Amino acid sequence: MDGTVLPGEATSAARPTMREGALLAVLCVPLLLVLAALLWRSGLTISLNANEGWNAYWASAAAHGDRLYPAPWDLRTNNYPPLSFILVGLMTKAGAGPIMAGRVIAWISFLSVAALIGRILRQMGNDRIAAATGSILFLAFVATQYTNYVGVDDPQMLAHAVMCGALLMLVGNPDDRRLFFAALLMAAGLFIKHNLIALPIAATLWLATSNRRHAAIFAGTLAMAGLTGLVLCRIAYGPDFVSSLLSPRVTSFERAHRLLEIWLAPMLIPLGLTAALTTVPLRDRYVSFIVIYAGTALLVGALSATGDGVSYSCMFELVIAFSLGTGHLLGRLRAAGAPEPLRLYAMVALGASSLFWASTQIPHDVLRVRPWIRDERAEAVLTRETVERIAERPRPALCQTLAVCYWAGKPFAADIFSINEAIHRGQKSADVLATPIAARLFSSVQIDPDGGYSYVMLPSEALAALRRNYRLDAVGAGEVYVPR
Repeated sequence: MDGTVLPGEATSAARPTMREGALLAVLCVPLLLVLAALLWRSGLTISLNANEGWNAYWASAAAHGDRLYPAPWDLRTNNYPPLSFILVGLMTKAGAGPIMAGRVIAWISFLSVAALIGRILRQMGNDRIAAATGSILFLAFVATQYTNYVGVDDPQMLAHAVMCGALLMLVGNPDDRRLFFAALLMAAGLFIKHNLIALPIAATLWLATSNRRHAAIFAGTLAMAGLTGLVLCRIAYGPDFVSSLLSPRVTSFERAHRLLEIWLAPMLIPLGLTAALTTVPLRDRYVSFIVIYAGTALLVGALSATGDGVSYSCMFELVIAFSLGTGHLLGRLRAAGAPEPLRLYAMVALGASSLFWASTQIPHDVLRVRPWIRDERAEAVLTRETVERIAERPRPALCQTLAVCYWAGKPFAADIFSINEAIHRGQKSADVLATPIAARLFSSVQIDPDGGYSYVMLPSEALAALRRNYRLDAVGAGEVYVPR
């Protein structure tokens, strides 16, 4: 016997204490308040993320059998795989609006990822407190640092949930059947969000270190499933599927360096605890997996961050990795008979770190609750007024906040982000959007000059054409312009 705790087995030394349970319960109180606030926010008619309207349009296209991957000359681009749009589209057929359906799926996926992290940690042989700490760390970190991805119509969390479900099949002692279905599930995750490659790479490398046959079965099935999926999508959606999926972005290593300094700062303590796993004897095979996964997630996230418009969602795999790493370290400390204060100190450090970094991200009005609720409701009123203003005018409209045009019942006129990228790379003319604006083809143009994301701002030529040919009609959820 090598002293390793088997899945589902607990030694007397591994039993959690009442003090640890009480500490974890106390740390959950502010987290539950934040989650409750974000859940309430998800029911409002406000755009929670720049991608919500974009996802809604493509889900609607999937539901109605419309073209999902436009030609290169189109003013719209879809660079996501189809599975999330198909799923949300099916829910819209049942009567749900695509944005609200996407938010429901996002909430279920977010909570599922946390639950799966805990289940994976238990399968690795850790006690309940260690497993719960890993789950809660994930919830707390994402809810406080990445609020624009909690309960938001975006496929990111759905893809992570599917990937984590596949990982659960791999821990323990997987047989050929589980390896096969884990690979199929990971392939499905890639057809929800195709840039989540860190976990498949890490899983393959980890399996190869212990059982090359298992690695061959997993990698071979994953490759065949991925290739089959690409062929089927090529047949179903035509040649524009692949070109759309590979739509290039403007890249900058300076951008990645600047963003990583910001994104990694709140992760220092959980990353430090994960790094401490390297002191655990290597006979624990899960240590090698977590270290490989964290390193791969960091590398993939850093490379992704070079792309223009890429947000902190590229760090989510690293968050999952250090949530697993922290939980596993706490479990190994208890299983090894380490003094109770050592684990308590680690939990206190995690809690203090989370609260500190939360205080830098969450507006102070949120902590006072009522002013935050008042401001969110006021924004919802402004959004509805803007939607009604745009809806009452015939002909297509152009919106920087795509959700506004979607709620107004307007067709998807242009994807401003992809247009900006194409202009910067010399693939589209600088006046590709300025020309229809100058011709006053849009009944309304909505922009948000003081907020939103810079990468969905109108190109300078289009903005100049807007000032010449349109007049300000209303100010609400951004500024609404109508032809002069």
